[in-house]
Amino acid sequence: MVAINGQQYGPYNIQQMQQMAQSGQINASVLVWAQGMPQWVTAGNIPELAQLFVATPPPPMSPTFKL
Repeated sequence: MVAINGQQYGPYNIQQMQQMAQSGQINASVLVWAQGMPQWVTAGNIPELAQLFVATPPPPMSPTFKL
């Protein structure tokens, strides 16, 4: 489950959450809850979800690259 603007949505699987993160619908500060969790927490505090919000760094630049 995801809480956005005070409304509950879901449940979603990890692939759906990944798509939502990539499209900007959710970020690491969105509240989430799943069966067995005692309370709602931010997505960034759940290891499986936190990785969805880590930006992939660009590859190293070639030393011969010039603008």
